[in-house]
Amino acid sequence: MKSKNLLTLLILFLFIATSFAQKSNAKSIIGCWVLKSMEYSKPLPDKLKLSDDAMNSTVCFDADGKFITQLGGENPLTVKGNYTLSADGKILSQSREVKDQDVDEEAEITQLDEKKLAMKLEFGTMIFERK
Repeated sequence: MKSKNLLTLLILFLFIATSFAQKSNAKSIIGCWVLKSMEYSKPLPDKLKLSDDAMNSTVCFDADGKFITQLGGENPLTVKGNYTLSADGKILSQSREVKDQDVDEEAEITQLDEKKLAMKLEFGTMIFERK
């Protein structure tokens, strides 16, 4: 009987922790973030140009699941779309409009607090600071 109660308590705790993490990240991500650095997981031939073009770009997330990104560099661009967080609050999925096509991207949130947002993508990690 004790193990059944313990198992029930453990499942309840995991459910509450997952729910809290999702709600916490959903609340914490709202606002505007400025790209400050990029860490590449593999060598890219044009990573310096990529970094220069992307640095200081801004992405803003709102409470309604929408985002807007202002890209700088030689060819400034504004990208709008929708975003969602996974049930555990660790995966950010974006659906953006690019030339009348939706492009879906996913990133793993590795750090999110009041001042810093770090997201791991296929090519590496992007580090943002709150604006």
